[in-house]
Amino acid sequence: MKNNINDLLSKLKDVCYDDIEVDDLLDGRDEELFDNEWIETYNYVENIKRRYGYSEQQEDDCSSVREKAFMIVCEACDGELAGYVSDDFGLIFDSQIFGFENDFLKKLINAYSLGIIPDGSIL
Repeated sequence: MKNNINDLLSKLKDVCYDDIEVDDLLDGRDEELFDNEWIETYNYVENIKRRYGYSEQQEDDCSSVREKAFMIVCEACDGELAGYVSDDFGLIFDSQIFGFENDFLKKLINAYSLGIIPDGSIL
């Protein structure tokens, strides 16, 4: 795994939250292309989880990662943005458990690895 989840969580602390226009960033995430890619990837990962099974430990670990991501962002910025980031980290965590990767996930992970909260501009 090139970027493990703990490395990505650490990068969240490096984001310059004061420079983020939250409404603009969230609008970019709600753009059709980004939203469709996110939902398609999420649905695919959810199908993998159902097909191969998802243990209680994996669920607990994912919840822990999501909570950490949420708290990092919430302490620095906006609660709504924290929810989106938490969802991203849950998606990344689950995809890495099952070894799933697609172009969208690569771009999502790359943005976080650079200390950037991703929006539609990553596509």
